[in-house]
Amino acid sequence: MSNPVFDPPFRFCPACATALATRLLRPGDPERLVCPACGFVHYLDPKVAVGTIIRDENQRVILVKRAIEPGYGQWVFPGGYVDRGEVVEQAALR
Repeated sequence: MSNPVFDPPFRFCPACATALATRLLRPGDPERLVCPACGFVHYLDPKVAVGTIIRDENQRVILVKRAIEPGYGQWVFPGGYVDRGEVVEQAALR
């Protein structure tokens, strides 16, 4: 794994011990370490998050419906985790 984002390099799935592989999960996101056997996604340091408050031309606040757990289906402000090496403004736009 030559990607400096994966430092220190994690090599095996903590759930099933299969060798991890790098995969692009969604266009625009960075590559992630993923277990090809069980589907476990290894996120590095998902501690920093960004949230945004967006208003439309009528000054209404825009909310989005969560597509994943926790809180699947709930209405929230747009936001998410800031990836290692990413600036918060870049994460907010993503």
